Amino acid sequence: IAALIPCVIISSPMASTMTLGTCVHVGTIIFALVCLNMLRCDKHTIAKLACVTTLTVASVFSDSIFNYYITIPIVVTFVVHLLINKDFSKWRYVFAVIVGVVIAKFLTLVANYFGLLNTPGTQPPAFVSYENIPSNLNLFIVGIIQYFDAFIFGKQFSVSNAMIFSRFAVMIFWLALLVVAIKKRFKASFVDTALSISSVLLPVAYVASNMPVDLDTTKYLVFSFITGSALIARYLNSQAEQRLYAFASTIILIFIFIPSGRYELPNSRVQDISKFVRDNNLGDGYGTFWVASAVTLFKNGDVRPITFTDENKAVRLNWLSNKAWYGFKSRYIVTEFKHDIDKILNQYGREGHIKEIDNAYIIYYDDARIVIE
Repeated sequence: IAALIPCVIISSPMASTMTLGTCVHVGTIIFALVCLNMLRCDKHTIAKLACVTTLTVASVFSDSIFNYYITIPIVVTFVVHLLINKDFSKWRYVFAVIVGVVIAKFLTLVANYFGLLNTPGTQPPAFVSYENIPSNLNLFIVGIIQYFDAFIFGKQFSVSNAMIFSRFAVMIFWLALLVVAIKKRFKASFVDTALSISSVLLPVAYVASNMPVDLDTTKYLVFSFITGSALIARYLNSQAEQRLYAFASTIILIFIFIPSGRYELPNSRVQDISKFVRDNNLGDGYGTFWVASAVTLFKNGDVRPITFTDENKAVRLNWLSNKAWYGFKSRYIVTEFKHDIDKILNQYGREGHIKEIDNAYIIYYDDARIVIE
């Protein structure tokens, strides 16, 4: 509990927002934790292995980040224990995970071949360009600090900022404990090795890939916070003299992190976009998935979800949508990604107007020229 408080149990405003806004990743995280929990079993029955395979299929098919949560850490852990301890006991579990990945990839190929769906996502994974490494590292550091609600930079030393400095100190201590826990527990058991690798893999992938776009992409590190906390807890529980300390620190952490909570109404971005659409008589339109779904709830009309192909063309998004929704002429597309603006203007005309509303963008025209079949 002490390890989970700073970054999971009493979540910061940033962490809470990410949890509410990234429901697909939350489901994947839950499935991954169930799979990790099954690692603790000494005997892997057919029912348990079937459960692991099923969860892997569902997760990889819908959210490939599961491979960073479970697939890669489990395979690497198996290789490590095979080389170091000559331990072959978890081969059934590893096989169940690999079978799940293969089935998920096969289903994806079938679905794409028959045009059954286009799963929403970002650009394909790739190594970051050399000149963008500092930017990734900056997003990584700032994202972690903001996730702990401990951004002290530019703050004055004062009583009013005491809690922020306290949270920063706790964050440093948590990270230091994680390093110690990895060092002490890495070879202790198969579960500990898997937790160690899972805690480190995503941060490394985050800095070294094109995964970071803005601070919102800190959400991809959430699973590392959870597995890191679990590893710290396993380390503390292995030290009898540390248990009293862990209990006392739990009380202190609750006192420090509860004030970071906020009880404010969310911003009005969706309402403002809806109002702009109504005031300008734009009618029904198209938009990227998350903003399209949200705006539809607030306006008298519908915004159909779209995605972009590798050729940067706007197309129908066959994910939680209906083909009958498409094919009408519209005046606008709304997106939450700035890099989509040029794609839209190139496809439908550079004379389009651009309205920015709280980091969302409405690209609209004087005539209804946008048709997405």
